[in-house]
Amino acid sequence: MAELNSLSISIFCENIAMMLGAGITPDEAVSLLADDAADIHDEIYLAVLKELNKSMIIGSSFSQSVKESGVFPQYAADMIIAGEQSGKLEQVMKNLSAYYRRSDAMKKKLKSCLTYPIILLLMMCAVLIIMNVLVMPVFGNVYKSLSGSLASSSFRYIGIAKVISIISLVFTLLVCAVTVCSLLAYRTEKGKEKLDRLMEKAPILSPISKKLSVARFTDMLSTFIASGMDTDTAMSEALTGVTHNELKNELGSAYKEMIVGKSLAEALFESRIYDPLYGRMLISASRSGKLDSMLVKLAEETELEAEDSIDRLISTVEPVLTGFLTIIVGVTLMSIMLPLAGMLGAIG
Repeated sequence: MAELNSLSISIFCENIAMMLGAGITPDEAVSLLADDAADIHDEIYLAVLKELNKSMIIGSSFSQSVKESGVFPQYAADMIIAGEQSGKLEQVMKNLSAYYRRSDAMKKKLKSCLTYPIILLLMMCAVLIIMNVLVMPVFGNVYKSLSGSLASSSFRYIGIAKVISIISLVFTLLVCAVTVCSLLAYRTEKGKEKLDRLMEKAPILSPISKKLSVARFTDMLSTFIASGMDTDTAMSEALTGVTHNELKNELGSAYKEMIVGKSLAEALFESRIYDPLYGRMLISASRSGKLDSMLVKLAEETELEAEDSIDRLISTVEPVLTGFLTIIVGVTLMSIMLPLAGMLGAIG
């Protein structure tokens, strides 16, 4: 069975948390959710709930059933186990719901941001193909049929324009193919890992990649702390989920500082992973016993900053693509029309 998407996991966790808050046991909650899924005709969701319900009926715990189902990410399964063991399952389910809802929103944001550039690239391809296949051959044949030095020079202009247009078309097709393949690869775990590595090294994408990784780490850390883990263990567990190499090294240094006696908030503040203002807020939250809630807010703020960075990048790419298309079409048209204007002037 395929792994559930982020939105389905968020809805599942939210419903379970709501029922646990009402005093309903996990097995009863899963059974009720299965009935509701049957009403909304969601076959995949219903199959998952039936599998969980069947597993729990024969004696498996809620966390065991989730882990053995194979449709939940490893992170979600581990957090549910931690929540069940600590007696804070309701809070963990709330945090997981928020985490996967933000993850789904980020994926939709990235998809919507990339839609317009891809459409623009396809339009560029269509315009360049029309220019090469329909427009330039007509004028080329006209100039070729004429005689004289003016017609000969005009034909050379057409040849230059055709070379430029073909090179531009090949470049645009390559960019379009790479973009589409990247989107398809991002759907798989292996492809996502390779693209994340590429984003780390790309100068323009590296800051965005790091912000997204910081947001994910903060989300994991807040969920581990909410599950009842001590800060040292929570930091150690959250570190295992970090894939960004630079961030992992910085957090590793912060963890070493915690081992020698510093608090989590102090270690994170001194590592400069967050803005100094956020770092001071973490220290204040730690002293007031509200570290987990502060981390949730910090994760949201970091994701918003990442979204703003993505928006700025897309707003830069769009005019660049538009300008590129305008220049190529303009050069091609000038190469075609200026010789024609010269001919008409000579005739007149």
